[in-house]
Amino acid sequence: MRRLLLFTGLLLLVLAVALYLADSGIRAHAFADAGQTLSARADRVATLVGRTLQSRMVETFSLAALPSMRGLATSDDTSRPGRLTVAETELQALVAADPNIRAASVVDASGKVILTTDASINANWGQRAFVSQALAGRLSASAPARDFGEISLYYGAPIIDNAGNVAGALVLRVAVQELWDILKGESNVLLVDENGVCI
Repeated sequence: MRRLLLFTGLLLLVLAVALYLADSGIRAHAFADAGQTLSARADRVATLVGRTLQSRMVETFSLAALPSMRGLATSDDTSRPGRLTVAETELQALVAADPNIRAASVVDASGKVILTTDASINANWGQRAFVSQALAGRLSASAPARDFGEISLYYGAPIIDNAGNVAGALVLRVAVQELWDILKGESNVLLVDENGVCI
């Protein structure tokens, strides 16, 4: 009887070790699968967000190259009134054609808003990153910002004069909802910038 109990106890111990080893293998495999799935989701979301941001930056850069924008940015105070009408009409048409674009603005080389479709005329945006980067000759996209009662993204592009110098910047204010809309259907998504700051 004692042998039977010892044998049964030993058998149960062997069985417990076997179950533990099998379970840890299954657990390791499940973690590896979950990691691959999570990595694939992260890549898909990054691609969607990157494509949207890149598309808007290219659009902003293309619009900054319009002759009306270049002419306005390079104009001085005396010639500016003659150039305002065409540039303003084009910016208004742009905002009217795209429901996600909330405003379009032209900023001079000092960072002052010289034309806009919203209430930011004469504001000094020179210290805002999306403007300072554009005035330094780079395309830029801001982190979401709360302005005019809603959360928006700003896209900035340099306006280049005929000599190849930066004469100003074109800025588009776009509803952040555009970014959230591309993430519909994705659950538990957290966007962070390159510094780990939650967007």
